[in-house]
Amino acid sequence: MTFTKAIQIIVFQKRLVDYQYAMDKMQMYELNLMLDSLNYSERDIMEMMRFNSYITAQVNSKKKMKPKDIIAFPWDDEVDEQDKHISDDDISRLKNKAKQFINNGGFSNKDNIK
Repeated sequence: MTFTKAIQIIVFQKRLVDYQYAMDKMQMYELNLMLDSLNYSERDIMEMMRFNSYITAQVNSKKKMKPKDIIAFPWDDEVDEQDKHISDDDISRLKNKAKQFINNGGFSNKDNIK
């Protein structure tokens, strides 16, 4: 993809940044980050369209369906295994924090909660 085409996409089609910023101030790493994340920018709209299509199809079908049966998106198969796994160290650390919290009487007005 050429630089001109990339600017055209992020400035005019997606309206992610102002033209003046894109031409005068934006660094190349910013452009690369924006281009890499373009598929995430309309994910909510696409999910909503898929769900509406799923509801319409499910009402008119006797077969049990899933939203993925209507339209499959690339992010449907993305699974972060690290987020799913809780180690024994994490469990013991959180148990100790909970015990400490209970033994100290919970939050007090003196605690700075952010």
